[in-house]
Amino acid sequence: MHHRTPPRHRTRAWLSSIAAALIIVAGAGTPATAAPAAPTPGKIGAQCAPTHSEWLRCVTVTAALDRAPTTGQTARLTVTVDARVAIDDLRVLVTLPSALRPAATPAGFTAARALSRVPSDAGEVTTLSTTVDAAPSRVLRYQTDLIATATGPTVLRVQATSAGGPVLGSDEVHVPVTIGATDRESRLGKAEGDAEAAQTPAGTPVVRANPSVPYRPASTAGLPAPHSDDIRSPGAAPAQVTCVTGSFDYSDNNGAWHPSKNLQYQVWDDDSFGDDLLAAGLTDGAGAYRACFNNDDGIGGGGQDVYVRAVTEGTQYKVEDSDDDAYAFRSTTRDNLGNGRTYDYGRLHTADTTLMPAYHTYDTADDALAWTPGDCWDMRDESCQNIDIEWEPGSTEGTYYDPGDDEVRLLAADPGNPWVVIHELGHGVMDDVYEDNYPQIGSECSPHYVTRRSGPACAWSEGFADWFGAAVLNNPDLPGLGNIDTATWGTPDWDDGDQVEGRVAGAIWDLLDTGTEGTDAYRDTLTNVWDTFLDHRVTSFAAYWSARGQDGHEVGDQALGSLFQNTIDYGFRRGLTDGAEVTATTPPNDQNFRYDTRHEAWSVVAVRPPAGADDDVTLFDDRAQTQRLEESLLGVDVTDFVAVDSTAGRRPLGDYYPRMHRVSGTGAYTIELADSGQTLVDTAKRQMGTGDVAAVWNSCLTAGQQVTFTVTPGDPSQDAELFVVSSTAGAPATYVRDRASAAAAAGTGAGQPESLAYTAPADGCVGVIIVNRAGSGTYTLTRS
Repeated sequence: MHHRTPPRHRTRAWLSSIAAALIIVAGAGTPATAAPAAPTPGKIGAQCAPTHSEWLRCVTVTAALDRAPTTGQTARLTVTVDARVAIDDLRVLVTLPSALRPAATPAGFTAARALSRVPSDAGEVTTLSTTVDAAPSRVLRYQTDLIATATGPTVLRVQATSAGGPVLGSDEVHVPVTIGATDRESRLGKAEGDAEAAQTPAGTPVVRANPSVPYRPASTAGLPAPHSDDIRSPGAAPAQVTCVTGSFDYSDNNGAWHPSKNLQYQVWDDDSFGDDLLAAGLTDGAGAYRACFNNDDGIGGGGQDVYVRAVTEGTQYKVEDSDDDAYAFRSTTRDNLGNGRTYDYGRLHTADTTLMPAYHTYDTADDALAWTPGDCWDMRDESCQNIDIEWEPGSTEGTYYDPGDDEVRLLAADPGNPWVVIHELGHGVMDDVYEDNYPQIGSECSPHYVTRRSGPACAWSEGFADWFGAAVLNNPDLPGLGNIDTATWGTPDWDDGDQVEGRVAGAIWDLLDTGTEGTDAYRDTLTNVWDTFLDHRVTSFAAYWSARGQDGHEVGDQALGSLFQNTIDYGFRRGLTDGAEVTATTPPNDQNFRYDTRHEAWSVVAVRPPAGADDDVTLFDDRAQTQRLEESLLGVDVTDFVAVDSTAGRRPLGDYYPRMHRVSGTGAYTIELADSGQTLVDTAKRQMGTGDVAAVWNSCLTAGQQVTFTVTPGDPSQDAELFVVSSTAGAPATYVRDRASAAAAAGTGAGQPESLAYTAPADGCVGVIIVNRAGSGTYTLTRS
């Protein structure tokens, strides 16, 4: 969500995370009973309206330790849970890393041990959980004492969840703490300054976090320039060059290791009075670097005394703390390097495992930029804009993008969900492209939901960001929020139309994907989709679509089908061709089609409803569907059809627009065009599958000629109906016929031949129509 926040004091985020803990004290809840039904977000939005956060939550959890313990000491954890609506299955979960264990299991809680892959958990966690009834009139407060068992930085986590979904829960609250051997070494919150580096164990597999995005070297423009205040040793030769190599990586919250690509490295000479920067650059796709420099450490200094830093700051994105400082860790110093030597510092990562998410976030931002067309977030820019990402191990302010600072702000747990990070960067991309003139959203997005109607500006801005995150990760399943690719008409708990952000995101996704589900059979290029975004400052998806047409890109039925698959109907007319049945479900109750007649003969469009349903068909002569030609409005379980006489002297060949209307019932209907131009003289055969609905033949007769038409099924499962339709020369109203106006009809039941006698009132060709009610096999049609 695009928020403009008031100025704020940059205090430590963990200082405001007061209150959340364990041993039931005042205001404790009662045990829960049955789980509630899933909530309807629109009904609870006013009660749970967010302040800054992008995502609505009906429960606020706060957590704090009263002290930073040393090993063997205890600290008291306090947890408060404040629900804004009644929730009768609220689960309060406290996850303790291996360095902390409860002095006792709090009353009403259950304790369990489990393995964990989260780096800061150091292998094993203790979980404390209870399920309670929560009500807006009662704040739940818990306390428990924790014993510190090991030294080092770590994080404990607290969250409230409900079977009703994320809205009826809280964000995950993180409480960072460093446990030292002494009071001086212990602290609450994030440590200041560079972290130490640790060697990644040999043989640890490392893979790209998002391999679907090809590695792209980032620009090094603007990186720090080497500098030194050393006085060069007399006679020192420029050939005194020494090199260092190594690589950086990180572990995500699932324990998988990834290279820190395009991460800034800095090579420093450690001096007593001001260190000298020897080299700076960005790592390659494997997180590796190689840097060479003059090895003269000044008069009497010998070789350089070198350490290497890994810094979360590139030229277009930066991961920083609340003091605007990038995160960094540094290697140990190697003294007095030899001339002409190459030194390998090995695979390094931050030894402070609570900071791993900073490097995960940086790598996620790098994927987002590598995926984004062009060299900048806005490829039309001559100088690239930077988007800062503020995060701390105990962040309690987020999740949102702040256009005033061109900055993304993340909660402590957000880096573990790369889609959230990229979604927020997507807002930054739009802000950059729009030259800091972001759409005015007003109250449309307060709150907003992926699956619910908001307003045109909200749906466009949020839908773009939803799609941007999905596109970069090549995954349309938004974590916990919905799948923008599979959602279509009738998907439960989804609203319809272009004021639903998930529908907008799905429409853009379907314009680009290779799938052919439903009406989505079109594939555009990212260049076309992106260029329209870059070249027009629009504030709604409808305006984007209009701009797309102005740019000369496809906005006809092919592309409209991708939108229609996502319940956005900008006049889509689904194409019908001879003999190709289309099966579709409702809603929408009205679905529109088009076809072109191609033979000077009778054609027919027919719709077969599912059992127990009533589906009507109306035929129009114009795309806008203002010129009605005929309609077939018969009842339940009847295959309605409209036939057109395009024989010589009747209606000219051209385009037609059927509309299917669901009167009652549920399930999938089948609509089919028959326009083969075939002529029946004596005998014809037609293979019809279970999906086929109708077939038609021309049969030309002279005035007064008496004939009998018979259709015989070749399989007992087949159930045919037989019709003759005719027109009168010079009477245009008769050139289009519905089922009810057929000149003759027959239908007795499955597996039986159907016959009808017909006497031609005048010279001309009639249409002989077979409606296949059910079954599969070969029909034999005769004229005698």
